[in-house]
Amino acid sequence: MAQIIVLTMPAASHLAIHFRDERRRGIEGRVASLATLRAVIIPITWTAVTGAIGYAALVTSDVMPIRQFGAILGTCTLVAAILVMLLSPIAMCPPFRLELPFRSDVDAKVSQGMDRLIGWVYRHPGWVVAGVLGLVLPLALGIGRLKYESNYINAFKPDSRVVRDYATVETRLGGIGVVELIVPLGNKVTPGSLAKLHEFERNLTDGEGAKAEYVLTLATILDPDHRLADLVPETAQRIIDDKLKLIAATPQAELLKGFIDTSGPEVSSRILVRLVERQSAPMKSALFSRAISLARTSFGGSSYLTGLSFLMTKTTEGVIATQWATFTWSALGILLMLTIALRGPILASLALLPTLLAVAFVLGLMGWLDVKLDMATALVASVALGLSVDDTFHCLLQFRAARRTMPFAESLFSSYSLTGPGVILSSSAVAIGFLALRMSEFTPFSHFGTMVGIATAGSTVGNLLLLPALLSLGDHRDSSKPVSAKKPSPLSVEIEAENGSGGRVVPDVADVPNGSAG
Repeated sequence: MAQIIVLTMPAASHLAIHFRDERRRGIEGRVASLATLRAVIIPITWTAVTGAIGYAALVTSDVMPIRQFGAILGTCTLVAAILVMLLSPIAMCPPFRLELPFRSDVDAKVSQGMDRLIGWVYRHPGWVVAGVLGLVLPLALGIGRLKYESNYINAFKPDSRVVRDYATVETRLGGIGVVELIVPLGNKVTPGSLAKLHEFERNLTDGEGAKAEYVLTLATILDPDHRLADLVPETAQRIIDDKLKLIAATPQAELLKGFIDTSGPEVSSRILVRLVERQSAPMKSALFSRAISLARTSFGGSSYLTGLSFLMTKTTEGVIATQWATFTWSALGILLMLTIALRGPILASLALLPTLLAVAFVLGLMGWLDVKLDMATALVASVALGLSVDDTFHCLLQFRAARRTMPFAESLFSSYSLTGPGVILSSSAVAIGFLALRMSEFTPFSHFGTMVGIATAGSTVGNLLLLPALLSLGDHRDSSKPVSAKKPSPLSVEIEAENGSGGRVVPDVADVPNGSAG
């Protein structure tokens, strides 16, 4: 629910900023609302469709909660955009008397600050790009340090009651995690099969490598003191048969059924393995691998492992294994929509770059801070990608619209003067909304909200610094060429092809004022 609420913020923020600016110019409320809707409806539509496609990519995951999460957020992204567009006219022109304090002919401090920022970026694009990459790339190396969390007791904060009780039990009574091995015993239970079970128990608890705390098998019930191995095989077999009949006639019959299954073509037995649940995921995985290897060596290849601890570990591994695939599909879907909306791959790639760097930044930060990947934090990349691309759309669509009638520098200043405050407002609202999850006692939610908030803030910096710097670098490169040698850049070709114009006016850098292009 928290995320669905946040989904409406980018559209609502840009609508509010556009409407405020129209009213500041002294335009009447109804006319201002119509102008606002005309200016914002296309970016909101594209962002809604693109975000829905980005979230829908999670449906490709093999993990059902991830698929449901993607389907719900994808649907709600579209619904949120529709509701915002339906309700915004009422908010701008309420059906009751409401005087809003607008001061005409006065620029907001945020807009003035945005003009100064874009002016500095336009004059020093190389320094901006180098600074951003110099900060992000070293931190992004932390991605190689990412680990996954398989102990779900760590989903709660260390000082919570459930964690304290859990630690007390494992400290005083041994491991609390349980997995189960199902092994074939042949046509019947024999002294040889009990000997194999005893050997398996000894190897798993006392051998080299990952060890179990305790192993409980059918041999523990029928031959707890290992005395049958000293008897003649015929005598030992008779004792086993008699014990099975006696136990079947007592209240312990239900206990016996929990360890032996005779309904199939061959007898199968369950082995209970108790382990320390708090141990690291690699140690736990090593124990699982060793247990199944020993079982298949002793009892045959049809042995298999199951149980809650094993299921939790495999679930987390499945989330991690599919997160990169879902993120790739999400990125490709968003890139396709950006290419269609912006009429070319160059501008679309530039639009996606700030968000990708923000995602790399936050994943690397998770690696350096040892924030493990779990069911929630594994979704940080896809969710941040879907949220952050909204502001990119608003910035670039406004820039393209301005380029139809203005030279590059004026287009850049005009577009960011209009969309920059909306980007700051919407990103701040989204970041604060997700950072509220930091107060959750459930650690995955706490980490998820924190990391998505950081990624959103990072993508905002990318949209307000890196994106205009990259655009300016292309313009400066073209401006530095001699007139006879100038060739239009791929970016200008895309824009001019869209505008139906063959010419291109390149402003001189010296003509751009420090504060505003106005």
